Amino acid sequence: MNHLNYHQLYYFYKIADAGSLAQASKLVLISAPALSMQLKELEDQVGTPLFSRSGKGLELTETGHLVYDYAKDIFKLGQELKDTLSDQGGPGRRSKIEIGFEDSIPKSMIEKLVEFMFDKGAKVIVREASIEQLRQMQESFELDLILTHSRPNNHYDDTQIKRIFREQLILVGTSPWKKIIESKKMADVHLILNLSRTMSSLLIDKFWKSMNKKPVVIAEIEDHQMEVDLARKGHGVIISQPSTVERYIKEKKLVKIYDLPVTDEVWLVLGRRKKVNQLALQALENFTIK
Repeated sequence: MNHLNYHQLYYFYKIADAGSLAQASKLVLISAPALSMQLKELEDQVGTPLFSRSGKGLELTETGHLVYDYAKDIFKLGQELKDTLSDQGGPGRRSKIEIGFEDSIPKSMIEKLVEFMFDKGAKVIVREASIEQLRQMQESFELDLILTHSRPNNHYDDTQIKRIFREQLILVGTSPWKKIIESKKMADVHLILNLSRTMSSLLIDKFWKSMNKKPVVIAEIEDHQMEVDLARKGHGVIISQPSTVERYIKEKKLVKIYDLPVTDEVWLVLGRRKKVNQLALQALENFTIK
């Protein structure tokens, strides 16, 4: 094998990701027959088939898996280089940083981080998604920072993560629900759960038993504002950060029912790459929420 044709390697990489020539041709904008020819030439160079046919799709051979792993690293580095150069800005341009966060992160917290970046002269792009989507986006170099409620298990290097906030959770609802929960009678309590927030179910269960109440989960919601709105309308109680519902408590649209024996945390997570966005590093070193 005298040389490697990177165009053909890229086409192979896209075919492997798409699972078929037809789907890959839509991504690379060339016809399926032309794509098949490019793949055949690469296989001739390698000296062995890279795919085996399985029904209507394609499956990687043993050599195909090996080539795919290398191709993934090659084009991942290429995308990282492109993204890093874009982040740096240039004469008369602001450096760029892309931030992703879970919906249940208080918007006031996001605003403080954005204002921190404004003070650094940055152009800020903010995206909201589930933690699974955020991690995929960060893996694809679409995000420089993630704000999440849970400490990532796969980050063993503490220089890449930072806890920026910690607060004891409270049980919140309308006044009628407060009266029900504070009564000594056994009663069912309608509970609206936020799927984005992690908490100790053992401690929460212990709390309900101590109150002689049985929680009935009537909704599991990712959107934080919907969770609050349902609580304000009296449909049930929610578990929340005090800072998130402070305004509604002041306006007497919600009341704090109890301090819960669990805390909520917010973590700042950097993506792993050869050259980390300098704005992201500055946030990791200097940004926190009091």
